[in-house]
Amino acid sequence: MRNCDIKFVNKEITPFGGLSLFFKMLEKCHFEEHIMQSGIPLQGSSRGYKPIQLILGLFAGMWCGASCFGHLDVVRYDAALCDLLGWKRGADHRAYQRYLNKISQAVNQRAFGNLFRWFFSELKFDNYPLDFGSTVMVREGNQEGAAKGYNSKRPGDSRIIRSLHSFPM
Repeated sequence: MRNCDIKFVNKEITPFGGLSLFFKMLEKCHFEEHIMQSGIPLQGSSRGYKPIQLILGLFAGMWCGASCFGHLDVVRYDAALCDLLGWKRGADHRAYQRYLNKISQAVNQRAFGNLFRWFFSELKFDNYPLDFGSTVMVREGNQEGAAKGYNSKRPGDSRIIRSLHSFPM
């Protein structure tokens, strides 16, 4: 076994440092500008978090394993991650809930309509393959439209077999 020095350093660390690549990609795409132009609601209070921080906090929380609002505090209490994102402090899970309660169906359709238009206008399709995977579904007895089985231990099984197809687009 190799010898290594174990020591304490006076620096914050985070297991979620890989998120920096994701956030750099969003920065390169000018995601913040498009979010702010999409028509999402702004905070009424000067103490409220910026909407972009809440949206990026939701992204970070989901990528860090949050499956409910209470789990979003993993981002709040990770000082290194907040520093990486340029935040003085992370939002509490109730801030996410309060902000999302401001979004009505009309706001949702308007904002996401604008975001989808931007997103799909940026996609450049040039000869991408469209693949379909094969699936075998077992059906006992006589099933109309099914091929006979190939399993020697269970002769007579009917199986619906979908084959793999690839179509260039």
